[in-house]
This record gives sequence, C-alpha cells and structure tokens, in this order.
Amino acid sequence: MNPQSCTSPKDHPDSPYTVCAKYDNEKRDMSKDTVLLSAEQHGIAARLVATGGVVVFATETVYGLGANAYDDAACRAIFAAKGRPVDNPCIVHILDETCLDEVIVGADEITRALFSVFSPGPLTVVGEKHPSIAPAATGGLGTVAVRIPAHPSARSILRAAGVPIAAPSANRSGKPSPTTFRAAIEAMRGRVDAIIDGGACSVGLESTVVTTDSGCVRILRPGAITAEMIRDRLGVRVEFSYGAASHVSPGTRHPHYRPDARVLAVERAEIGATIARARREAWTQPAPGAGIGVIVLGDEPSLSSSGASLMGEASESLTATVAVFPTVEAMAAGLYESLLEFDRRGCSVVIVEMPPPYGLGTAVRDRLSRAAGIE
Repeated sequence: MNPQSCTSPKDHPDSPYTVCAKYDNEKRDMSKDTVLLSAEQHGIAARLVATGGVVVFATETVYGLGANAYDDAACRAIFAAKGRPVDNPCIVHILDETCLDEVIVGADEITRALFSVFSPGPLTVVGEKHPSIAPAATGGLGTVAVRIPAHPSARSILRAAGVPIAAPSANRSGKPSPTTFRAAIEAMRGRVDAIIDGGACSVGLESTVVTTDSGCVRILRPGAITAEMIRDRLGVRVEFSYGAASHVSPGTRHPHYRPDARVLAVERAEIGATIARARREAWTQPAPGAGIGVIVLGDEPSLSSSGASLMGEASESLTATVAVFPTVEAMAAGLYESLLEFDRRGCSVVIVEMPPPYGLGTAVRDRLSRAAGIE
C-alpha cells in the first residue's frame, strides 16, 4: 500500500485527512488505522496526543514517535509500536524553558544554561525525573531526558497538546531513523494513530544527549551540538561518557541504526579496497539486480589500491551506486535516508566513508559504528 491508496474516512467528514486500511504481513505485525496528516493539521495530531494516541511527527533531528509523557499506557504503546526494549528511555519534549520544572526536579545552573544557549534545538539534557512523568517514558529509570525541539511542526503540536511529549525516533527498533515523511510512513503505517508530514529533517541525526556533574558536562550520545560548541559557549569542562555510564541516555544500550544491508564503515583510504573485496567475496550474495551502496564525503575518491575509479567496471551481478555528500553536515542530514534508499534498491552491502573524528563528524562516526555493529 502507498499513501495514494488511502481513502477519506466517512466518520470524519469535516477533515481532509486520510486513513490507511488495516493490514498484516511478516514485517508489520500490528493492524491499526493510521491517519496521514498534512503539515497544517497539527491540531488533529495534538488532540490525538492529548487523548492517549500515538503520533509520528517531524523534529529537526529525525521523525519522532510521540505520546503524552504523563500517560503511562500511551507511553507503553510507543514501545509496542517500535518493538523497543522497555529499558530504553524516551526523550521527553517540552515547548520551552518555562516547562522545565514540570519534567525535571532540581535542574542545576549548567542545565538551565544549556537550555538557554542551545534550545530550541538538537540538545537533550538528562536530569532527575519529575514524579508526574510516566514510568514507561523513562524506561523505569529515576532520570528523564528532556529536549526543546526547534521544528515548527513539533512546536505546534506541543503548544496545542498542552502536555510534554515522550518521543523516541519513529523507526522499528534497531533500524535507521526516518528523516522524511515517506520513511516515517514505511516504518510506522499501521502501527500508530497518525503520521503528520513535516518534510525532510534538517539535522538528520538524533540529538546530542548530555548530563551535568560537578560543573562538568558529560556527553552520553554525540550529536549536532558538539563538545566544541558547548566548551566555547559555556566555558565548562566537557567529557564523553561511554558504556554503562551512558545508559541513562536513549539510544545507547541496544543495537541501533542498522539497515537490512550489511554496513561497512571505513576510512577514506580503504574505500577502494573494500569495494573490490565486496565485489569478489561470496558473503555479498546479491539478488538479481542488487548491488553495493557507497556513501562518500566530498567527492568520488580514486581507488588508489587498484588505480580504478569508484564507478569503474563492475561485475555483471554487483554494481556500485554512489551517494556523494559535499560536507559532513550534508552527510549527517542524508545518512539515514541513504541507508534506507539502498535497502529499497536491494543492496546487499553499503560501504560508508567515515568522516573526520571531530565536530559533527564525531556523531556521524558514532551512528556508522553502531550501524556496522562496531559497539
């Protein structure tokens, strides 16, 4: 089924939105009428959230799968829709800083400074959970991850709903996050109450997640708000926390971001040799018409190991399709959609150039390492 096959429901004659028919298949084991909303219909999305529904909406980072953060049953429905492990906390989205004390207890000076400087935007801060927040929203933890999104659609829904919204990314658990309306529909149609069109997400990677401790900002998950930006703007010490220390952050405990294709994340100098190996080794096992997906930064590199060009001669059964991004920012914005597009094309392997290990490149490398199973 595609969006064009949906029909206007007779029980909503006053609205032009559409409802998709119920279905079941091997990939989607839920059966639910899903409302597809245009960008202007945020009021409908807000009413659904406020009354216990689950709605997919765009943020500047990725599409989120949202429910009322005060409603434990609605938050549990998020986990059911994603197939998400129940110990993986969600991010709670609020409209502005005036709502902070309604979700975090005892926010310290640095926490407030972080929100003041970087919000609305792709920054999430972890603090002590307010008792009003549903236990399911935080994965049963005593902490809560909070963000103030910048995307107009998310802000309109938050304003109209009048409640904080718990929302992880709107992908099936472990898969790449959707950054387009099309990808959100592919992932969640038939599993949620509504999906609202917010266009393409401008950042393309999940938010930076931090916590504060004794005057230090600890990055639990890197994102578009970089360590360098926090140091420069706040003048505080910034450290990275990994392993068990990062598990209060969403998206750090379980496998994430993995397409159906095998992902090989390599340094620029290794791309040519990796493509050559993928073309000749049996583990690619391409279906008819399948091939290799390649994602590179800047321009098409030469294959120095073989002297061939990246789009050089291929085997009859395995050809290379290349996505080229001029900057790290463009790669971040297009990474997940590229991985999903290579899946749509039936690629058996995706070879991705690792960006430089600083700034936003740190976040891209983190997602690529997870997609490749390098934990």
